[in-house]
Amino acid sequence: MEYSVRLGPHALWQLSRWGLSDFLLVEVYLQLREEMPRGPMQNLHRDEDGPGSHFVFECRYPDATRF
Repeated sequence: MEYSVRLGPHALWQLSRWGLSDFLLVEVYLQLREEMPRGPMQNLHRDEDGPGSHFVFECRYPDATRF
């Protein structure tokens, strides 16, 4: 079963406040919209310090020599 992810206005506002490059901002958005729905239970990790969860993924700049 595939799920859908809806990003509310507050979440979008928070993403914009992170000051990410355009490349990373698009990558975060794509990961949330495309990868997360395929398996939320496998992608989400419970936050030990609070009531939420973390969505973890790795991304590298295509031309970066270091990250």
